[in-house]
Amino acid sequence: MKTRYFLRSAARSMAAVLFCSLFLLCCSRKESRAADSGTVQDASLAGMRYVRSIPNTYAKMFSVDEYEGGFRLVTVNGSMRYLLVPEGASAPQSLPQDITVLQQPFDALYLASSPVMALMCRAGALPQVKFCSTAADKWYIPEAVEAMRSGAVRYVGKYDSPDFELLLSEGADIAVESAMIFHKPQVQEKLESLGIPVFVDESSYEDHPLGRVEWVRLYGMFMGKEAVAESFFAEQVQMIAPLEKEAALGKSVAFFYVNSDGMAVVRGTDDYIARMIGIAGGSYACAGIPESKTDSSTVQLSMEEFYQSARDADFLVYNTTIDKSVKGLDDLLAKNSVFADFKAVKEHQVWASKNYLYQGTDNLAGFIMEMRQVLTDNAGADKAAADMLFLEHLE
Repeated sequence: MKTRYFLRSAARSMAAVLFCSLFLLCCSRKESRAADSGTVQDASLAGMRYVRSIPNTYAKMFSVDEYEGGFRLVTVNGSMRYLLVPEGASAPQSLPQDITVLQQPFDALYLASSPVMALMCRAGALPQVKFCSTAADKWYIPEAVEAMRSGAVRYVGKYDSPDFELLLSEGADIAVESAMIFHKPQVQEKLESLGIPVFVDESSYEDHPLGRVEWVRLYGMFMGKEAVAESFFAEQVQMIAPLEKEAALGKSVAFFYVNSDGMAVVRGTDDYIARMIGIAGGSYACAGIPESKTDSSTVQLSMEEFYQSARDADFLVYNTTIDKSVKGLDDLLAKNSVFADFKAVKEHQVWASKNYLYQGTDNLAGFIMEMRQVLTDNAGADKAAADMLFLEHLE
């Protein structure tokens, strides 16, 4: 009896397992079909026929899909979606709620991401920028300085506390923010409640330098300056194209600054600065350091650690964009006397980045070519630095 009871129980258990397996399989197939139909639905977004995906050359943080009627679906970082609606057209009523509508044209743009200013200038769209969150004395882009001076662009306060009333009364039609806005969600909510759509720029997360520059193509689409933007980006690509055929130069470069705690702050191995040094033909002296444990692009090293990494570097580049106190070799040595033992200091190959570097996202190919000049110029550092936009030689 016990044996028969056991067998009947085992049979019932096996049947239950089989039923559950079949049920899960059916559900899996239904979910798979749902996912497939979702893809098809996206391809015919809100009744609009999909036309094509516009390819990028380097940029990975945004994509653009074109739909009939000139509509373009912009996806940033794989999750934030924006529908660019051409002038004279209206957004479909059945548009998914997660998609932000950007209605062209834009004639009163509020710019709260300073690196985007240079891209707007190169796209020929500066006249359409009317407000910004960077004060006049903080700009290093000549066109931005002049626009602020003339009143063509108005300062409306910092990104986390803009003058909402001014933006509303003056008809701001779009806000371009950096990812910092995620720390102040109430600001984005307020802007959107006033009818000002918010677009979040994430060009700073591009791993290739020209990926950052390629965002000029996106802003060209936004501002009706697509041909100008495409032409400018093509020039940037062509500028560094010859370097792809060149062998590495065997020269190493350390890019850093010393913080108030006496720590050397260097860029991570995968950072765009390190990438630009590599494209120029150099090697990044701090390539062997541990990666940051946070999302920061920088790593702090003790002076002993930095000495081990960079003492034999052929060139030192001091980040005076962050620490402006170093204006010459004496200032560097005052930070720590150990710098006197560095090869680059002994050979007078210490350079500094100029203020334009972090705002000049339009011309990173130019930085690469200047770095190439530093690495290869045999006529002397002073001559090499004479007309440089990004770098200067420290005496």
